[in-house]
Amino acid sequence: MSTDVDHAFLAGVRAVLIGSGTALSMFGAVLAEQGADVIRIEAPTTGDDLRRRGPFVDDHSLTWAVAARSSRSVTCDLSRPEGTALALRLIEGATVIGECLGPGRLEALSLGLEALRGPRAVVRFSGRG
Repeated sequence: MSTDVDHAFLAGVRAVLIGSGTALSMFGAVLAEQGADVIRIEAPTTGDDLRRRGPFVDDHSLTWAVAARSSRSVTCDLSRPEGTALALRLIEGATVIGECLGPGRLEALSLGLEALRGPRAVVRFSGRG
């Protein structure tokens, strides 16, 4: 019996994470550890809340370093049409969508389940944090 573990069993899977918070970040970290290409959409002025959570080393959040490991980030102003268009382009090629913006926020931004429909999993985390 082999003891080797294939840690890239999600290779070829793209996950787009929209929002902020611990649950969403850890979800992304687990996907990335298993080989998924994880892209985080963050607010342009504030970024993810975990970027401001300590402990800090040289002004860099260790919490953020752990939670966002192996993922990429893009800033996107979802309140503007060009921001929504960018998010939709990223989502277009995604297999998994993770969202944590709060109830009704995606729908208000024209990114509700109708816009996300397709051959993908949509995971919604309630609340923030």
